[in-house]
Amino acid sequence: MERDEDLFLRAPKTTPGRRAMLLEWHVEEGEALREGQPFAQLLDSSGCTALIAPCNGRLVEHWVDEGAPVSQGQRLARLERHPKRPESDLSTPSGG
Repeated sequence: MERDEDLFLRAPKTTPGRRAMLLEWHVEEGEALREGQPFAQLLDSSGCTALIAPCNGRLVEHWVDEGAPVSQGQRLARLERHPKRPESDLSTPSGG
């Protein structure tokens, strides 16, 4: 079976020198994501920022722990992209 292309979810670009922390993951490893769904929350000196999924897919792995510092553009997680399809298809594990 052909694998969907992976997408790396990154911390947003901010003002140089601004420090941020990954406050919370809203989606666990292996869970489906819908385009536009918040998947994590960052905290910096200007407040909290929700990170939004750019496409449908499945969050394969977190690369940053909650509470860890992050820098702009840093890879936070890996998303396996899926074409747009009904949510019920996204919640069904592949291969079965």
